[in-house]
Amino acid sequence: MPRLPDRWLKYSPYGGTIADRFIALKVPLSAHYTGIPEADRFTPTDAIETLSLGLIIDLTNTTRYYDPNEFTDNSVEYQKLFVKGHAIPEFSTVKRFLSIVKQFLRDPSSRGKYVGVHCTHGLNRTGYLVCAYLILELGYRAKDAIKLFNHKRGHEMERVNYLNSLYEMEQSRKTLPGPRYRQTSPRGDPHSPRGDRRSPRGDRHNTPVIVSNPDHRYRRGHHPYSLHNDRYQAMPKRTVFE
Repeated sequence: MPRLPDRWLKYSPYGGTIADRFIALKVPLSAHYTGIPEADRFTPTDAIETLSLGLIIDLTNTTRYYDPNEFTDNSVEYQKLFVKGHAIPEFSTVKRFLSIVKQFLRDPSSRGKYVGVHCTHGLNRTGYLVCAYLILELGYRAKDAIKLFNHKRGHEMERVNYLNSLYEMEQSRKTLPGPRYRQTSPRGDPHSPRGDRRSPRGDRHNTPVIVSNPDHRYRRGHHPYSLHNDRYQAMPKRTVFE
């Protein structure tokens, strides 16, 4: 019998929708993982049947937890990014994540579907990359991106190095031109966490409109995120619950 990931049972299967785009979830385990109490089981089939997913981005640094065909055979696109735990992801990984998400959202067939993102627990690596998207693409302040992610996931990001890196990311993007944006009506949140009544329905945020793809240039140094010559529309800098 395959061994359960450490602390996997501690975390809820998934959270609420984040910025009308993402659902953070812990890794779903295939039916080969036996001995899990029925109430705690969470398989790819459960994720497909419960969540309106159009894309899964798998951030685990392994391929042992499930067969990607369990998603692709059910019309859910699958993308794999091998991301080591505990270490801050390389910016090439961040750029790849942004590219995958933007390409999916540009596809007209993605309308009404969400991007499911998971690492092992759907928390630190997942939170880092989702927050990176919020900061770099939607103009969130790091503290608001982190607060929103924690609230929607129902668990808090734990790794201080990830949090510090997100604050550095915000500082580096302040060299960009002032944001332009328009307001649109937020959609509701059909995916509140199981057993978690703290997540409100809807994000109450404006939805941004991307004008062009930012050119994120990676620079090794104290602030690894250097962005130049970017033109894009971003959200106004607001607090999470306005």
